Amino acid sequence: FICYTFERFMKTRIEKDSMGTLQVPDNAYYGIYTQRVLGNFQISNQKVPLLFLQNYIKAKKIYAFVNAKNKKLDKQKAELIEKACNKLLASETVFMQYFPIDAIQSGGGTSTNMMVNEVIANIANEIVGVAKGTYSPIHPNDHVNMSQSSNDTFPGVIKLTAIMQFVPLLEQLTLVKKTIHKKSVEFLKIKKVGRTHLQDALSITFGNEFSAWERTIEKNILFLQQIRKLCLELPFGGTALGSLQNITPKIRKDIISALSKEFGFGFKKSKNYFEGTSSSSDLQKIANALDSLATDIIKIANDLRLLSSGPRAGFNEILLPAVQAGSSIMPGKVNPSILEALNMVCFKIKGLAATVDITTMHAQLQLQALMPMIGFSLYEMFDLFTNSLHMFWEKCLLEIQINKKETQKNLDYSFVYATEYSEILGYAKVAELVKKAYSEDLNLKELLDKELKIKQFLFS
Repeated sequence: FICYTFERFMKTRIEKDSMGTLQVPDNAYYGIYTQRVLGNFQISNQKVPLLFLQNYIKAKKIYAFVNAKNKKLDKQKAELIEKACNKLLASETVFMQYFPIDAIQSGGGTSTNMMVNEVIANIANEIVGVAKGTYSPIHPNDHVNMSQSSNDTFPGVIKLTAIMQFVPLLEQLTLVKKTIHKKSVEFLKIKKVGRTHLQDALSITFGNEFSAWERTIEKNILFLQQIRKLCLELPFGGTALGSLQNITPKIRKDIISALSKEFGFGFKKSKNYFEGTSSSSDLQKIANALDSLATDIIKIANDLRLLSSGPRAGFNEILLPAVQAGSSIMPGKVNPSILEALNMVCFKIKGLAATVDITTMHAQLQLQALMPMIGFSLYEMFDLFTNSLHMFWEKCLLEIQINKKETQKNLDYSFVYATEYSEILGYAKVAELVKKAYSEDLNLKELLDKELKIKQFLFS
């Protein structure tokens, strides 16, 4: 009732497009196109991400500058668009109120592109005292969207955003790698039971174990750095379908140059604009790289969970920092909460990677129409990974310690010495002693030493 009453008395303006007329809230900076989108898509309660919108606005600002430089757009109109973009970029607090559409929207990213066009146009016109919805002197399509299409700008902004998100992710991964390296040096001489198939195998050191994790992270860093290069080839300038319609070669060249200067990366124009709009293969490869990282992080997290299990009825060889009580009913229980959260993030990332994989294979003919799902899934993958890896580093990794007493106890009572003695006593004899130690609950090391003394005595 309250919502109905609010809508009934809310001031509106009438806007018109090729489909007819529609009421738009008078205080809204978006226009009729966005209003239709809002009427169609109320699905996820997730909005287009802030960074993505900021990058889209920066791209619009650059297009206005380049169009004016090439005398395609009136200089005064370009300056108005630039002022509107600067005004938007300066205010994060009210930013998201201007851009209300759902992240799940019509295909190709047209909904997002047109929402940005309309908001910029209305703010630009307001600067010169023109009412919202008038679209003069600045029109969303004719001026803000000049030399562009959703087909090239939307995937272009996805790549721009991804290359920016690579920076904090790689920084965080490098921090994790360096910390694991320090731990491997710190724990280098602490011997422990090495396990295969979760069974006693050979003795190794904690330094050995941590060094394996370090190398795993290092390989992912190197792979991500290679994959990141795919983001440098941008489809901007391809316009609709990659057809190069309504744009000159000079504008295409200037756009890439201006984007490189604005964002600080050495961007390149697409080698094939038709591929740039019809395929999301590059983005799929990025998602797959993040999926691969998730697989390795799950392995490390689970190793740490196993090694910290207990404290009395598990391995209890690694001591994790306690971050919160582990139970509402079992007093004193402490869980590996950070590692559990890290695992959940990795599972979510793998699900998002599968989404990108499926949407990539379902691109059809000249357009990857499922770009919004791909772009926003990729955004979420980067965001979740960067935040969770920082949590892991700060709340868990930095404070990991070794339970030396329990580690030594497990080592002394284990069967890791079997292989070491097999070359001296023979495989069959050692296997017999292992079986005896297990069935009679004896110390294998003591049995082996005793057998060795007997052999040395017989052959002395």
